This record gives sequence, structure tokens and C-alpha cells, in this order.
Amino acid sequence: MRFKISIVIFMLLILIPIPTLQKEILNNIVWTLDGQVIENSMTVELNECNQYSLKEIKNNINKLSNSNLKVDILDDVLALEGKIYINITSEDINSDFNQLKNNILTSINTNDTNVKTYYCTKGKIHDNDYKYVAKLENVLQIIGSKKINVVKSNEGYFGTAYTGYFQNSINTNEKLDMNFSINEYTSGTYVIIGTPIIACIY
Repeated sequence: MRFKISIVIFMLLILIPIPTLQKEILNNIVWTLDGQVIENSMTVELNECNQYSLKEIKNNINKLSNSNLKVDILDDVLALEGKIYINITSEDINSDFNQLKNNILTSINTNDTNVKTYYCTKGKIHDNDYKYVAKLENVLQIIGSKKINVVKSNEGYFGTAYTGYFQNSINTNEKLDMNFSINEYTSGTYVIIGTPIIACIY
């Protein structure tokens, strides 16, 4: 098991472009948990924005929405931090997020040189079976993750880790590049993994 997962990750690192790679790593983690990937999302963070460009961005980004893609623009922190987040959600696991990102940046003609991209995967796993928490921790250890922390709440389990595979990280008390959760709802039990922002819908 350990050898098989390591080989898969190694091949992904060699053969796949970075944006696609990050999505594929998340998908493979869900599949290793015997889960079904039901949603992928990508969040693009833009730092050089103003009200004029925001209007232009909204007009252009809305053109990218279709039956397979949901596009949301989160501008709550624009006035405070000068940032906006463009969130793209797809239930088609074959969506080319690398191309989507290029389309977004082309459509808004941004001069932002500090664009950050975060990925999130949502998977459905077997109901009422939290053995997957330990299994997820094991998978993270196998791929060389450090600082794995898991806490239990009324809603389920939430955790963080530093894998070293993802381009963006958050420095809190400890450096981390992944957030994850396993939660049970009336519709089933779900695992959600973000790098490190979780943009998937709970």
C-alpha cells in the first residue's frame, strides 16, 4: 500500500503540470479512501484590484460560467485587503483547471504578478465510518506529510498538515499547506481537502 501510493505521487510529479498535479493529488487521496470525487474547485486570488477592475472582472468572468462550471467572485475583503477571490466549482472531475486559470487571467487582462491559486476536492465516502480519519492520516504520512493535526468536533473531524506538494502555505503557529475535514450530513459522509483554503461547498 505504502509503495503503491508513493509510486502514484512520484509519477504525478514527473508527468503532470503543477495546476493539474495539485488537483490530481487531492483526487487520488479521495480514491485511496475508497471515496468518489464529486466536486473540484479552484480559487484564484488577485491582489491588485480596484472598483473599476472589479466591475470589469465580474463582467468578463460571468461569461465563463456554464452548466458544468459555477463561478463566484468573493470581494468581501476588497476594501480591507485589496484582494478578491474568484472561485470556480465543477462537478466534472475532468475539468482542465490549468486552462481555466489561463482563461480567467486572459479574460480580465490582469497585471497582477502575485496571483495565487488554491485547489479543493470534495469526495463522498461510506456513511457513518470514521475509520477514514485514521486512513487519511496514514495516507498523509506515506506521502511524507509533516505536522499532521486532527481535532474532533460535533460536526466531524477537522485537520491540517504540511505536505510540501502545494505552492501556497499559511504560517500560523505552524506552516501548513492543507486543510481537511470528514463530516457526516443527512446526505452522506464527505471528505473535503483544500490547499489550504477550503472552497468546496459543505
